[in-house]
Amino acid sequence: TSGRTFITSAVSGRLLGVDRAYLLGHETLYREAVRALGSRYLDTYRGRLHAWADSYRSNQWPKGTPLYLLNGYFRMLLATGNLARLTTCATDQARHDRMLDLSGGDVAAFNEIATVQSLLLDQTEPDLLALARLALHDNDLFDRNYHIPPQLPAVWAALGQPERAENLARSLRVDHRDSALVSAIRALLDAGRYRRAEAMVQVITDTYWQVAALTDVAITLEAAGMQDRVNQVAARAEMLARSLAD
Repeated sequence: TSGRTFITSAVSGRLLGVDRAYLLGHETLYREAVRALGSRYLDTYRGRLHAWADSYRSNQWPKGTPLYLLNGYFRMLLATGNLARLTTCATDQARHDRMLDLSGGDVAAFNEIATVQSLLLDQTEPDLLALARLALHDNDLFDRNYHIPPQLPAVWAALGQPERAENLARSLRVDHRDSALVSAIRALLDAGRYRRAEAMVQVITDTYWQVAALTDVAITLEAAGMQDRVNQVAARAEMLARSLAD
């Protein structure tokens, strides 16, 4: 019976480690569980999670910190609208240092900051002190990524760590980000990791660089004799290229 109710899942998000998690097997089961437990019980259990997170925060998020506390916990706070704790997480330098250690980049930290800034700005009376703290922390993260060479993500890709390569590339200054992703994609193609290279194209934001990356993928697939996929990728590259105004 429990095998039909629960499933296990690898929980990693943008972090490179993997924890096993038990999840309810269907959205309807989740909604029914929330209804049956009620807010009083759920608040009690969330309080235990808060105490668990606080124990790791007081120890500066040491090595071995459960991935849930660096990933899923923030999403739980977001779902429950706990703005005070969201702000604490998004301005915690030690926590973001540990996330950098696990993911290879600061993209998740930047996303947390942007999310909390948006929530604060939606308030009738935004907390200006909290916004100032978020802005300062965002600036610190920007500074530590500013001088990273855009070729470095390609090195991680060549070393067989595409997730770290992607996370690092997406943490770079905006004018280096897409070119760094293209370089990483080329390194993956050289290593024969065609599907992973195609997947990385999805995170490129500039259409010109997307076309360049897809063209590289198509050329490599053609050389490998994978004609069916060549046609699909080339057609997609052409469609995007025709959408360019310049």
